[in-house]
Amino acid sequence: AAVALRKAEFAIALIIVPVPNSTRAASGSGSVITSDGLVLTNYHVVANDAMTELANPDGLALVGLASDARAKPDEWYIAAVVAADPERDLAVLRILHTADGQPARNRRFQPVAIADSTGLALGQQIVALGYPTLGGTTITLTRGSMAGFVTEDGVRYGKTDSELLPGSSGGAVLDDQGRMVGIITGALTEMRTQGRLSYFVLANEARDVIGEARNSRAPRPDVQWMVDAFADLDL
Repeated sequence: AAVALRKAEFAIALIIVPVPNSTRAASGSGSVITSDGLVLTNYHVVANDAMTELANPDGLALVGLASDARAKPDEWYIAAVVAADPERDLAVLRILHTADGQPARNRRFQPVAIADSTGLALGQQIVALGYPTLGGTTITLTRGSMAGFVTEDGVRYGKTDSELLPGSSGGAVLDDQGRMVGIITGALTEMRTQGRLSYFVLANEARDVIGEARNSRAPRPDVQWMVDAFADLDL
């Protein structure tokens, strides 16, 4: 289990989404799910504030991966959205280029294993990995347990008492074998009782969007503006 968790660390991505002709950039988390560079995240990470369309026309984002969990990402890539499911708040990006614009098609990445989330049970211990704003630019791990399940608008979610913080959206919820069982999506806080409950989309809900991404053609967008944006960011 410890070895599997170490491998999962290499799959956790910091996602930066610049907006064309603007100095603004959103951020979130994601997970590499295939060795050829598919990255699973939340739709709201790559969408505009109203969740009505992608934040930029080609759905481009910068994907940062860390070779050492104790340090900030040291490998940066340009990826594009190749499948999305706004109803489930899921999106899949494909890594296309290095951050300086070179093709990345021959690169191989460390993916996280995905488990059947129907095996989750109340009280089961889980961990979450992501890049919450509170945690800065290094991977942050939080622990908790399965607190329950809920279906909202036809989407199955897991509930946990783990601290799933803003910025970690799109990150991975892992079982005790280091396998992804969910995708971090949001947290609810009740100020009167100081209670906190976090939600994550169960991994099985992502099967269709992952399948669509696997079968999609690699897009060929103009990424020069992303190369320029990366150069302007202090990453």
